[in-house]
Amino acid sequence: MKKLLYSLVVVFALTALIASPALAGYTISPQLLAGQSMFAGVVKISGDANFLTVEFMLAGGQGWCLNESQVHVALAVEDIPQNKGGAIPGQFDYKAGHNCVNGFTYQIPVDPSWYGQQIYIATHAVVTGPDGVEETAWAVNCGNLEGGQFPGKNWSAYTIFPANAWY
Repeated sequence: MKKLLYSLVVVFALTALIASPALAGYTISPQLLAGQSMFAGVVKISGDANFLTVEFMLAGGQGWCLNESQVHVALAVEDIPQNKGGAIPGQFDYKAGHNCVNGFTYQIPVDPSWYGQQIYIATHAVVTGPDGVEETAWAVNCGNLEGGQFPGKNWSAYTIFPANAWY
């Protein structure tokens, strides 16, 4: 009887793990580059079964602060709002204005279609630098625009959240 009960518990536990997809505890922190080359902070991207968390973390100790932020999540680069190949942050699904803050966090509900898929995340910000000058900023993979840059003339970029992050 004990063996049967133990076997049933194991089967139910494994079934629950397989049947309920969740984020595998994966986190990436692409650099937030202002004016194409200045390190202004990082954008920490992580999640769980319910939310994708996108956290703008400015290098406040270096004099950077956040004035605006925008995020768009898609299953394909083509699904991120663009004009002539450059991203249009004003049309992103998530956006907020800020008053020179050091950070801001978005909790984006997980879309079940994301499970097992590579997702593309465009994160844009308007920041003020240590010199008091306002700059536009994009989160880029490994601080490198190649491979994560939109094909248009502006320098807009996206981050890839890999398929192996979901299970």
